[in-house]
Amino acid sequence: GAQTTRVPDVGTDIDLRGRKSFPCSLQNSHKRRRADKGIILVVDPSEIFIARCKKDVNRCTILAVVPLSTIIASAAAGEILHVVCPMAEVPTATATGAEDGILKDGRLSLCFSSVTMSISVKEHLDKYYAALENRAAMDIDELLDKCLEVRNKILNTSSQSSSRRRIVREEETWADFQQA
Repeated sequence: GAQTTRVPDVGTDIDLRGRKSFPCSLQNSHKRRRADKGIILVVDPSEIFIARCKKDVNRCTILAVVPLSTIIASAAAGEILHVVCPMAEVPTATATGAEDGILKDGRLSLCFSSVTMSISVKEHLDKYYAALENRAAMDIDELLDKCLEVRNKILNTSSQSSSRRRIVREEETWADFQQA
């Protein structure tokens, strides 16, 4: 069934072990890379994190969080990956990320070391997004099956009680007939 886990807040540290992570830099408004060093994109099964690396190579500090369910589209344009996600649906914890210019007008733009890397990141995003959609569809199917089960139980209970009432009425009618 559908289970939710708490998304880490902006400013907290996360462990990179076992997660897909890609070194990148933020894109400025002039379509050039910023001098931000140590920025990393972490792609998890249900959200992406933009984080800053720490001295410990397995730890980073979250700068912004974007749930995959809020992503409308993503596109690789050369070394740059653009991700469109409406600001209204980004959790309030990411407001810090928005103020820092990470998310602008509902768009996240990240520069990677090569076109191949940008395409690879997009493929990972697409794969996780498809898995999330499939999981949501299975959850909906499961919910509908449970609704049908409840409906059938109600109908069976209702039809059994109406059958009992009919039998009781028939017995009362027969008893009335015999008394007459």
